[in-house]
Amino acid sequence: MNSAKNLRSVDLNLLVILDALLTERSVTRAAARLYLTQPATSHALERLRLLFGDPLLERRKGGMELTGRAEELREPLRDVLDELQRLVQTPDIPLAELRQTVHLAMPDFPAILLLPQLWPALQRVAPGVNLVVHNWTDNTLEIARLQKGEISLVLSTLETVPSDVEKQHIGDECYTGIAALGHALGAQPSLEEFTAWPHVLVSARGSQSTPFDRQLAALGVQRRVGMSVSSFLSVPSIVASSDAIALIPRSMARHWADTSRLQEFTPPVDAGSFSVDLAWHKRRSTDKAVQLVAGLVATLMDRIVRQTGVNPA
Repeated sequence: MNSAKNLRSVDLNLLVILDALLTERSVTRAAARLYLTQPATSHALERLRLLFGDPLLERRKGGMELTGRAEELREPLRDVLDELQRLVQTPDIPLAELRQTVHLAMPDFPAILLLPQLWPALQRVAPGVNLVVHNWTDNTLEIARLQKGEISLVLSTLETVPSDVEKQHIGDECYTGIAALGHALGAQPSLEEFTAWPHVLVSARGSQSTPFDRQLAALGVQRRVGMSVSSFLSVPSIVASSDAIALIPRSMARHWADTSRLQEFTPPVDAGSFSVDLAWHKRRSTDKAVQLVAGLVATLMDRIVRQTGVNPA
């Protein structure tokens, strides 16, 4: 009886404001997000502090920070709001009438191959669904963002995921070599020829080595990484205008083959493969727009990977 009485006294609008405050960590930004005035949002925060018996946000050097109690509330609150949203949502909205924005995160590969196909495919079936594509940074961070509700989907190479996250394995991609058209390296270089030229390495963290370099070290050889870049997008122009070579996903090499002055070669040492996986939080499993985008991403990525001759798992 007491719990029912307490629930009747709770203004559910406060929970929406609390979610914005915990996400933004700022009264000003939370107010802007909810189209409220700053005084109204500040007043709501005071009511929330009384409701939970905790400061929730505390001013520290550099801005506002969440208290321990606020951190504990973030995920359960997000789950509650999602459940409430599902309760009031009409479940049988036709795809063509959906009005929603879906947030997804992915690295530049596969984004540069996927997005030009994903957008028109989505527009054909659900023109009211918008996409916000976030740059992938780190799998641990992206999974945490899924759990917090900041993004809806992650497309990357994912290994073990938490129990509250669903993962779909789409396929496997392998690496191949590229060099400038007419490069002296040839189509099937020896190990000595392969290591004689400078390499362009792609690393989001600015690394100058990869597990592939450990493979070479085990064979008693070392390559020279002449340049490390953060994005695959700059690789074709660098390679096409120099004597440097690079290892990139095969589907990207095939994509660029007809539009740039590049030639493909087979590395003398197997450069390995990597999985292409899609993930979403379980609370998004019944979200019609998110699952529509997930289905399109899976179908298109499967086609992209298969076209390169790599067999998906």
